[in-house]
Order: sequence, then structure tokens, then C-alpha cells
Amino acid sequence: MLKPLLASSSVNLLFEETEDLPTLYTDEGKVSQILRNFISNALKFTERGEIRVTASIDADRRNIAIAVADTGIGIHPADQARIFEEFTQLDSPIQRKVKGTGLGLPLCKKLALLLGGQVTVESQVGSGSVFTLTIPLYHEKAMDNLLKPAGEAQWEMDPARLPVLIVEDHPETRLIYEKFLRTSRYQALLSGNLRDARRFLQQVRPAAIVLDLLLCGEDSWQWLAHLKSGESTREIPVLIVTTVEDRGKAFMLGADAYQVKPIEASVLIAELDRLTKRPVQVEPPAPERPRVMIIDDEESFRYILRKCLANIDCDVTESGDGMEGIRMCRELRPDLIFLDLNMPGRSGWQFLQDLSASERLAGTPVVVVTSQSLSNEARTLLEQSTQGIVMKNDLSEEAVHQVVGELIPEAFARHHHS
Repeated sequence: MLKPLLASSSVNLLFEETEDLPTLYTDEGKVSQILRNFISNALKFTERGEIRVTASIDADRRNIAIAVADTGIGIHPADQARIFEEFTQLDSPIQRKVKGTGLGLPLCKKLALLLGGQVTVESQVGSGSVFTLTIPLYHEKAMDNLLKPAGEAQWEMDPARLPVLIVEDHPETRLIYEKFLRTSRYQALLSGNLRDARRFLQQVRPAAIVLDLLLCGEDSWQWLAHLKSGESTREIPVLIVTTVEDRGKAFMLGADAYQVKPIEASVLIAELDRLTKRPVQVEPPAPERPRVMIIDDEESFRYILRKCLANIDCDVTESGDGMEGIRMCRELRPDLIFLDLNMPGRSGWQFLQDLSASERLAGTPVVVVTSQSLSNEARTLLEQSTQGIVMKNDLSEEAVHQVVGELIPEAFARHHHS
């Protein structure tokens, strides 16, 4: 996967065979992302010699260390802590040739902490560097997920907020609801199926229920009727949020409110305020912030784009593939989309076709962010169907700010006047 990045035959990329290493129970995606960054950096800053990847376990057999050693330019001792700070790039002839964002190693540090471990560096100028990821053999969350029954939801109650049970089978839509309610008086308690919803109702009485009618393989209509006929649940307000237009049936079965997707955050909160009898706020609502969607299967580039957008007055949502991305766009109706082309499943090219075919989404500004070498024909096609192309090697805060300023100037203007 990484060997095509080799700039010349004067650098060898070697993976040492390992013996007697036990199975590692951790987040494979995060480990892979850290190692890709380590190896990619080593390839950039090594002009001759080798890059060697090794793995070992400590004497207590509790932690695994994965090291990437290179024979590159090395790092001065005074700079070895700085390289893990965001937007830091060291000055060197090679650095000036290979553009970067200064976010790769800070991301590695953050991911390692999430895995319960750490990243370290040992280096000598002119001799090379060794970057090491050390993580526990058994990561607590990975073990919990391994032992937890499939589909079983867990809830932690916030006594200062009103619990709202969200029954929605699309994970990305559940995350949207959670984001909508994050700073409100309501706590979103997420359920992906009716089994979990029933289990929740045995433990807690929610202030309201938000229900999708199109749950995969389940009869939401029957469950709604059961809720509204049950002595202990009939008084719980139910807000239907769905793509189905069948208000008459819903109200006949006892629904208290009905909204067709996509629903705005302000509408959702207003409905919940009404259903929970909260007094209407007299002050005008804050203006909606522009919405930016990032669609890229590589977590590192989503992270980089997030950081580049951090000081812009906009709401950022992410998706890791084209299929999920188009579904989330239908829900959110973003003002700007940053799109990768090479993704598993539904590619960026197919996403662009889906976007143009959607009456609701056609015309949404799209900026392609890619590492793919584009033929003249492909570049011409993208220039006709999108608002810009940024190569990942050229990705920077300045480039992203320029795009935002041109395509959603209200966010850019509010950023500069805040």
C-alpha cells in the first residue's frame, strides 16, 4: 500500500517478520492511521538508505511497541517536542520541497492517547529517526465492544438535562441528532432499533421520543400504537421524523407531532420545547451557521480539514464514504462539501452523479480534495462539475480559508469580524 510512495530505488521499505506476538485487541483503524503517518513521513524525509518497521512486546507482555526507523535527515533535539504541536513544520531543504499541513504527527499523538498509549521519537541529525507507537495489548474499549452483545446500546444519564429517546436506525442520522441537541437542555439518548428502545423505556421515562417510521425490518407503526395505548407510556410525547408523508395515519395512532426529513436543528428543538411545555423564548433565534460537509475515507485528512476550518464560523460534519455522505447531505443540506475521489464502496465520482441527480442537492458547491493524479480529461470534467480542486499535498489552512471565503463568504466574514 505504501511502497508506491517511494521516491526512488535508493530507499528500501522493510517490514521485519515478527514471532511470538499475541493478538492485539485495539482499534485497528487508529493503529493503521498512525503507522501510515509514520511511514509516509519517513518516506518524505529519507533520500537514501532504508525505512524499517518492527514490532515487539514488553517483558510483562502488556504493551506492544511498533517502531518506524529511517536513515533520513533526523530532527534536532530542540525540535523533537515541537513536531507534535499542530501546524508545526521544521525548516529544511526537504521540508520546503514536500508541502504539508503540520497536522500528521499531532493526529498520531491524539490517536495514541485514545488507544491508551503514546508516541515517542528518538532522533539524531544526519543519522535518522525512530518513531514508536506504544499501546496496551488489551484496550478497554475494544474489549468492551468484543464482549458486548451486538446492537446493545448503553446510556449515561445527565441529571441536569431532559432525556429524549431517539429511535433511528441510520448511525449518521443519530449523530446529527446528537449534534443538534448537544448544547440544548435535551440529552439525546440514541437507539438504533426497537429492542433497545423497549429496554430503555423499562429503565427511564423520557421527556419525549423522536421516532423514524422506516426502521430496517421493524414495524414502527405497531410500536407507536403500542406506546400510545400503554398505561405507562401513553403520555410520553412522540415526534415522528421520517421521509414518509403519512401524517394522517401517524396522528390517528397517537403521534403528537410530525416532521418530514431533513429537519433543521431549530425546528427539532422548537418541537421538543412545545411537546415538553417549555415556555416559548421571546428572543430571536441565532442565525443558522453555514454547514460544511467533509467526505473522505481517510481519518487523517478529515482531521486536517477540521483543523483548517476550526476558526471559521461554520458547523462541520464528516462522513467516511460516499454512500453515507449522500445520505447525510440529504439530511443536512450543506452549504459546502469537501470531497475525496478515491473511497471504498461509492467513490467521489459516483457521489457527484448522485448529487447532480438529486433535486434537493443539485447545485451544492463541491471542492474536490484528492491525491489522485488527474488526466486532462478528468480535470476538465471536475472543473465543469465542481467549484474547485485542491491536491492533498497542497492542503493548508490558507487554501481552505480561500475556498470558504469564495463559496460561503458569510462564514468567512463572520470569522473575521468576530
